[in-house]
Amino acid sequence: MIPLASILFLGTAVVVLVLAVIAFIIVWKVVGKLLGKLFFFALNSIGGLVILLALNFIFDARIPLNIFTVAIVGIFGLAGIASLLLLKIGGML
Repeated sequence: MIPLASILFLGTAVVVLVLAVIAFIIVWKVVGKLLGKLFFFALNSIGGLVILLALNFIFDARIPLNIFTVAIVGIFGLAGIASLLLLKIGGML
């Protein structure tokens, strides 16, 4: 006959294992979403900086390359490029 303590230990181990798997799945989904957003932000920023350099050196847009314009493009990406172009067209940059 199996002792009662062994049965209780086995039941507790199963419950702990199920809870650990559920916690792992929740953490995996949260971290996956954060990494996805971080990847999108990095891709948007790098793409914006490449387009800023292309506008200046290939198309001669003459948008000044300083800490402010690079920060705007680095933070806002393509939307930052669009706003800088509008400021340049409007004569405010």
